[in-house]
Amino acid sequence: MGSGAFSLAQINLHPQFGGGEVFTRSLAEAVAALGGRTLLVTHPAASYWDALRLRPAERAHAARLEQALALLPPGVPLVTHAPLPLPLAARAAAGRALIAIVHMPFGLYHGEALESYRSRYHLLVPVS
Repeated sequence: MGSGAFSLAQINLHPQFGGGEVFTRSLAEAVAALGGRTLLVTHPAASYWDALRLRPAERAHAARLEQALALLPPGVPLVTHAPLPLPLAARAAAGRALIAIVHMPFGLYHGEALESYRSRYHLLVPVS
């Protein structure tokens, strides 16, 4: 990874392009417009990121969440686009802000996913 501090990190391991990826890109562009840097961890099979010309972000690749978390610099706020499983959320939230972009439909979040949001995330941002 390049030199210099990241303003935030995003994990988006979805292999296909969809609405969540639009939010991922928009957030990286907004951070860059404010003078910041984003570390974006994507799935290695998600080749659509190459076509998006995502200049304001530095990309790293991980096939699994555990791998993605290991790539994060200490203390950098983390934005996820799906709830992390509780044990991984606990690990990710230690020493950093953990933020979720909560995509619709909100009713899908129950059980462990809902508990992860309630107990480990510092900020939830609902979008439609």
